[in-house]
Amino acid sequence: MTDGFPTTPVGLGFITATVNALSAAQAGVNKAAGTAAILPAEPSRRAIKIVPPVDCFYAIEPGATSGMPLYGEICNSFEGPECPTNALYIGGLSANAKVVIWKA
Repeated sequence: MTDGFPTTPVGLGFITATVNALSAAQAGVNKAAGTAAILPAEPSRRAIKIVPPVDCFYAIEPGATSGMPLYGEICNSFEGPECPTNALYIGGLSANAKVVIWKA
């Protein structure tokens, strides 16, 4: 379920990101779960909408020590000052989980 958002909304880039294999060093909130960022740093990013498969959290580089909750199967929106422009990691998901992301 994506709260009525089409898969190619006008003006937004649409991607499906996959959580990479998990590593012991990244088992906690630090850098979240994946071995690579789900989104790279993009200083010009203005908004993101994230639809994860289950409840989880995001953490951002550098030095994230806590995560912002993401709710499963709904569109979590972050705009303006709430939108992270640095590298974004998602924790609380299993390896190979797919996450739907719109970004602007």
